Amino acid sequence: MVGTPPPTHDLQTKLVATTTRTAYGDRMELVEREELLGQLSDLFEGTRKGHGRLALVGGEAGSGKTSLMRVFIDHLDRNVRVLWGTCDLLSTPRPLAPFLDMQRLAALIRTKRKRHDVLKTILEELSPRTVMVVEDAHWADGATLDALRFVGRRVESTNGLLLVTYRHDEIEADHPFRAILGDLATATGCERLQVPPLTEAGVARLVGQQALEPRHLHRITGGNPFFVTEVLATPGATLPDTVSDAVLARVGRLSPQARDLLELVSMAPGGLETDVILDLIGSALDESTERGVLIGDGNLVTFRHELARLAVEESVSIATKRLLHLRLLDVLEARPAVGVARLSHHAYAAGDGERVIRHSQAAGREASARGAHREAADQYAKAAEHARQLRPSEFADLLSAWADEAHNFEDRFRVADVRAQVVELYRRAGDRLGEGVALVKLARALSITGRYAEADHTAGEAAQLLEEIGEWPDLAFAHAQHAYILEMDYRAEEAVTLASKAIELASRINAPRALSLALQVKGEVDIIFHGDLKGVGELSESHRLALAMGDDHNAALALLNLGASFMVVRRYREALVSLEQALAFARERDLDRWAAEATAWIGRVRLETGSWEQAEELAKTAMKDTIFPGGNTALYVHGRVLARRGLQDGRRLLARAWETARALRFLGVECEALTGYVEAAWLAGSEDELARLVPAAREILDRVRVPWLVSELAFWLWRAGELDDPPSAIVGPFALQMSGDWEGAAQEWERVGCPYEQAEALADGDEPAMRQALRIFSELGADAAGDRVRARMRSAGIRRVPSRPRASTRDAPARLTRRQLEVLALIEAGLTNSEIANHLFISDKTASHHVSAILRKLNARSRAEAASTARKLDIPLSPT
Repeated sequence: MVGTPPPTHDLQTKLVATTTRTAYGDRMELVEREELLGQLSDLFEGTRKGHGRLALVGGEAGSGKTSLMRVFIDHLDRNVRVLWGTCDLLSTPRPLAPFLDMQRLAALIRTKRKRHDVLKTILEELSPRTVMVVEDAHWADGATLDALRFVGRRVESTNGLLLVTYRHDEIEADHPFRAILGDLATATGCERLQVPPLTEAGVARLVGQQALEPRHLHRITGGNPFFVTEVLATPGATLPDTVSDAVLARVGRLSPQARDLLELVSMAPGGLETDVILDLIGSALDESTERGVLIGDGNLVTFRHELARLAVEESVSIATKRLLHLRLLDVLEARPAVGVARLSHHAYAAGDGERVIRHSQAAGREASARGAHREAADQYAKAAEHARQLRPSEFADLLSAWADEAHNFEDRFRVADVRAQVVELYRRAGDRLGEGVALVKLARALSITGRYAEADHTAGEAAQLLEEIGEWPDLAFAHAQHAYILEMDYRAEEAVTLASKAIELASRINAPRALSLALQVKGEVDIIFHGDLKGVGELSESHRLALAMGDDHNAALALLNLGASFMVVRRYREALVSLEQALAFARERDLDRWAAEATAWIGRVRLETGSWEQAEELAKTAMKDTIFPGGNTALYVHGRVLARRGLQDGRRLLARAWETARALRFLGVECEALTGYVEAAWLAGSEDELARLVPAAREILDRVRVPWLVSELAFWLWRAGELDDPPSAIVGPFALQMSGDWEGAAQEWERVGCPYEQAEALADGDEPAMRQALRIFSELGADAAGDRVRARMRSAGIRRVPSRPRASTRDAPARLTRRQLEVLALIEAGLTNSEIANHLFISDKTASHHVSAILRKLNARSRAEAASTARKLDIPLSPT
């Protein structure tokens, strides 16, 4: 096994030989696992063709997962490299624990500073011809889970085999590993295997000639192989009721010295080094290994199974446990290169407050550096339990570190409360710099809870305090953070003033973190509020700076915000370019939150440009992977598609999106969701709902200063008859239509690329315009809006009003009509618009309209791309 150091003296050599023989003897007793071994062999054979594989191997504790792995590896060619690591059962596990068990890989990981580089290194170690085993993934830390997800999504690009074992009966609905199982369920190259209990026949094979009744033994043990072997290891004893009873019966046959040794080793999940054992209790090592209770692997001594260790550990009194942990801590602290997470575990179990604080904080810093933020927060929480030993400033440092790690997953209100406590602790200690930095962080936490007035005041207080100290990066970041808070509250001019101040200071004193945030604020304001495209350069530079600092999250966010900004001002082509870049960047680095956000925003572009089938699918994809705010954008997109099709679920989704945004007081997202909800209520003719929404809509109109957002909300209020005098800020085709110029509005919407809005404008026109509006609504599947136009035409006395499209048309591929399928077939044949018109006996203008509709429905930029898309979607290129 790569990574296991060679024995260093005769006792270790004897230990390895003895326990290896015992362990191999156990492996030879493996029964009813032939099919699983065959499946593993097939997976490995597939790697010879350059197609890597990942196998998720589940089973209950004691089912023989490890034995299965070892027997499989025993049969591999000697030239196959094997890497083996185990997830920790420490009170707070080491970050990347199984990969740090693999010596060469551990050395490479320690040279990497950026999370993405660490993940790529782990992936690259699967080639050439490598079998990598990660055991006990149900105990995996956050960084290890990230690595498994990253590798699993890309494993087919390697020529190695990754085997991951886990206890399926310990993976509950909210277990972190459950998300990995779901995420990789459909990933190419990933398989799930299950190690079942033994059958009665299997138990009989193990019993052999012993005087035990296999059926009775099978009933007691449930076919659990470890339980069975423990019973068989104590011949003549009364059949135990539990695994623990079986283990303790076997232990009871050992000498007192050996039992003392077992108690010591049971305090160390993952095992103890031989030299540590020799320093503490050496005389009973041979007896324990020869009896098969302990096994040795190089310099490490462990229980034969974790169930055995737990049985012994649980039998030890609390007082003895604390004493044993203290003895281990004393010995391990004196040795070089002992992991701080391990020292923290023993210090915490021993209740040694001073050493808990020291080792847990060190372990927290290490976990944070490796991206294991939950584990880092857990370590800081351990240290905080002994806060009475700390001075106020030290306790403030500790709580601030906890909040830094916990803000992404802990309740936001709790984080804000802890941030406020940190400020008071620094203030009590007289630490002005610490207080200033803590105020900046508190302001950010308050804004996330929607308490913008408090956040604004707190950010201003922070900047004032830090200005007294001098021009430091903390002051530049305070200004940038204050600007960000003001932008979130849609106070654009104030935000730009502070962002510009932060940019000037950060550029002068070289504060890239502050500069990146300030540029992002200014870029968004320039584009969204003013339509000024110099914001493109500012957001691009923000992305570059974040990338250079190794801040993948903010690098992705800058790209995402650039795309979203383009989207808000209806520059769809540029929006797609940036959003697709953001999506690719997030996927490459497994930033699932930002990938889901980008997916939702791409769905919004598809919604507004008329590709509703794609918009709906993208929204559904995004909603699977994220929560607010990405999930809110996805809810908005999905709800609007359904509402425009006349489906009641659309209003329900839009109501939910609005309520979610309103609860968090994200004004821009609230405005967008409410806009969709107002439209849906009007389309459905729900006057009661409209009456409830109008006051909130008018309040938002008074507060929001984003021209395009205000314009759309005002338009739908006007359309619903709830707004007589549109605000002066109305822009673009919305302003044209509300002033009575429906024709100019329709032309402008066609230029922008919004067919639904174009049809809404045409619906205000004369009979030909209304008929054209109906054609567009029918092509989109906008049944609700189409029905309103039909009603208007009938009330105007227009004859031969077209009816709703038939179900066969709605169910057609990409919602193409029969005529459009005919036109698509002629496009594929290479005919021009004029030739299509002659062939179908229609006008050139009608042919052009059909071609435009086809390109829009297929989201194609050219005639050739339309034909290619049709073939990929199996759309028939001739009518049937």
